[in-house]
Amino acid sequence: IGHYVRTRTALQRSGIALSAIAALLIPVDFYTLYVNFDISPEATPTFWLVTSLVCLGAYLLTTFAIHSTFFGYLVGMAAGSTALAVVELGHQHLGLPTDWRSSALTLTAVLLLALATRFRQQGQTPVTGRPFYLLAEPFRFLALLTVGVLMPLTFGLRYLQRESYDALHYAVTLNWWVGGLLFGWGAVHYRSRSLGMLAAIALPVSVFLAQAALFERFSLASAWHAVGWSLLIPLYLISARRLLARTDDPVLYGHGQTALRWGSGLFLVATLWTLSNLAGGPPVILSYTLLAANAVLATVLWQKPRLLYGASLLSFLAMTFLMLEIGLEYGQLGVGWASLALAHIALAISLGPRFPALALPVVFSGYALAALALLPSLFPYHGLRLTYALGNWLGLAAWGARLAYLGQPGFLVRTVEGEEKAPALFHWLTALALPIWVWLLFANRGPLTGALPLTLAALAWAMVLLGYRLALLRANGAYRKPWYYTGIALSLVAALAASLLVPDGKILPLVLVATSLLHGVAAFVGANPFLLLLGSPMFASGYVLLLYRLGLSPNPLNFAVALLVAGYLSIGLWTERQRAPRYTQEFLSPLYHCSHLILFILQFTLVGQLLGQQGSRNVWLWTGASEGLLAIAYGFFAWGSYQRRWAHLSVWLAAASAGLVGVAFSSGTGSAAAKGALLAWALILGERGLFRLRKEPRLTRRWQAGSRLLHALYQQPLLVTGWTVSVGIIGMALFRNVLLMGGRVPQLWAIVALLIIAALYATAAWLYQRPRLVWLAALLLFAPWTILTNLGWLLFPAPTWSTLAIGWLFLAWLLYGTSRALRQRVPAAYLAPVRSVALGLLPFSLLWAFSD
Repeated sequence: IGHYVRTRTALQRSGIALSAIAALLIPVDFYTLYVNFDISPEATPTFWLVTSLVCLGAYLLTTFAIHSTFFGYLVGMAAGSTALAVVELGHQHLGLPTDWRSSALTLTAVLLLALATRFRQQGQTPVTGRPFYLLAEPFRFLALLTVGVLMPLTFGLRYLQRESYDALHYAVTLNWWVGGLLFGWGAVHYRSRSLGMLAAIALPVSVFLAQAALFERFSLASAWHAVGWSLLIPLYLISARRLLARTDDPVLYGHGQTALRWGSGLFLVATLWTLSNLAGGPPVILSYTLLAANAVLATVLWQKPRLLYGASLLSFLAMTFLMLEIGLEYGQLGVGWASLALAHIALAISLGPRFPALALPVVFSGYALAALALLPSLFPYHGLRLTYALGNWLGLAAWGARLAYLGQPGFLVRTVEGEEKAPALFHWLTALALPIWVWLLFANRGPLTGALPLTLAALAWAMVLLGYRLALLRANGAYRKPWYYTGIALSLVAALAASLLVPDGKILPLVLVATSLLHGVAAFVGANPFLLLLGSPMFASGYVLLLYRLGLSPNPLNFAVALLVAGYLSIGLWTERQRAPRYTQEFLSPLYHCSHLILFILQFTLVGQLLGQQGSRNVWLWTGASEGLLAIAYGFFAWGSYQRRWAHLSVWLAAASAGLVGVAFSSGTGSAAAKGALLAWALILGERGLFRLRKEPRLTRRWQAGSRLLHALYQQPLLVTGWTVSVGIIGMALFRNVLLMGGRVPQLWAIVALLIIAALYATAAWLYQRPRLVWLAALLLFAPWTILTNLGWLLFPAPTWSTLAIGWLFLAWLLYGTSRALRQRVPAAYLAPVRSVALGLLPFSLLWAFSD
């Protein structure tokens, strides 16, 4: 009827409706027969199959007859029903589990999609006279809908209702595998982004389901899942790379982005899944190895060298779990890590010429692994293993320094402008580790001894010298700094180690001397005043301590210290004389300041020894020699620096030296006062000699100019010291000789000293044209005249106090007569003080006489 109405009348749509109703009544009719004719359960599968086939044929014919895609959907449903009926027959006759029904539908979906693809390619071209193109869209829709529903549905049934690995699990696994491939095929042929995403999701789940069944059968750990996922990652990466290259096709490019995202996510899941099983074992080792290979693959595909850091980290984890698996202890892991670091460096050298961009991450990772190799031997400490690991680090660092110098890619980083970035990095890594390695060598031999600081001091010298040698290889001296600064720091460590390990004996001073000499050499070579400040007191300490440990007595030791001061000043003056622009007084100031400090300490030491060893001629002589040497040294220093304060110090030291030597040869009779008076004469006459020398006609103009400078420098120091000594001698003669000693001989020496000083004042008045000095001479004559009178002029008995006035009267007449006798030859200004003193003595004598 439907065919008649559609073809014979104008009611075409009504005819189609009648045909559709008739087609839909076919399964209803078969169901009515099944219910009303009491068909046995054994025949049910066969009846179901016959019904499905009849429906399939009827729907197919209806589709071709009516030319409507609606009946195409019914054809697909009939095909699915046929597949289910076949499973039921298999279950009835072969014992096939009914759990395979979902798989039957999945395979039917594959068949429908394959037919839909073929029918779509043919378009409207009939096949054997029939328009099969009408089935393309229904078959595609039903196929994708079927797997899209069955995959999550069966997955939920499996893990919510079943715990065993039976037919349902295998069916679910097949569903996901076939569904994933179906989605992938559909994504390409139908250019669907959503199908591509479903395919990317389905494949890891399929691998998970297949591996789960396999692991259950062979009793394998769940950690093996990461292995399967790791093997699946290259498919995503390679597919993403190829699809992302199709920038002209937005759909394929989108598939590439999907594959890249899900591949990265799968990489992360596999990594975290492996970390969840820290017990280790073959699956963890194999997983990390495969993941490292995938990181390398991603690096090659996308040319992103930074991904190699992840590959190195994964290889490190794989190596770690491998060593733990074979039974190595935690402390032994460093050996394997060091070997892995060596493999990284060898790989970087191989990659460098061909792939320069890839070499840098490998090099960085290699040295990071070498550094990590130190930890197992450091915490907890194990000397031998740590020595091996650090030795491996030293070898790699030194090798890296050599390769960086040769320009090996990966070992030398350049900026965008082409400049080298951190060219001395490997030199720093080597220089900093070398002293620690040497320390470990000694520590492994047993208790630390004095050999360690001596070796460290020698190593410091070697490192500094090597730094200067390496400075020749680069214009900016970048290679010098690591060795230079490390060597200087090591010298301080050597001194500290010596003070802690061997505070007694000769090793400590030897180390101090060696390190301070290093500082001095480095200071002069590099014009570094800080090293001079560091080395000068250190050398002095080591020098003095060494002489003390060698058994030198205090007096020669003091003289040796004076020699040291003279040596410091001489080195500074000689350096200044070279007139090098870099060796200024500011540079040499630490050396000079150290000299002054040593002088200050030495003076206190000498005074202490003099007070503690009174009467010892040896002490006075050694002290006088020390002061004399210092006087000479500071005399030259005053001339070199041309500073008057050092000239004052030099003259005072010379005066002290002369006084000490004079005391050393004193017989205890008070003659030291006379000797001191002669010293005052020497100082004043010395100044006058310099004054005369500057105008000496027999000298060249150059020498005359030098003499003028020398006189201008030493005039004030000589005069101040000379007059001060003269005053001191007056006090010494009156207080020590007369009051303290009191004997005839000491008083006679006091008379001699006072007369010498009086003569000095009188002579100075003439030499300096200063008449007022005559006042001092005239007044000073009162003291020796009184002492001599008190001694009875060595001929008479000692007078009484009142009779002293008679002697003073004679002195007054003598002075007055002298002034009168010389008035024709001496200016009146010089005689006035003599006459005034004479006239003053007259009333004083009378008053004194009246006291009795």
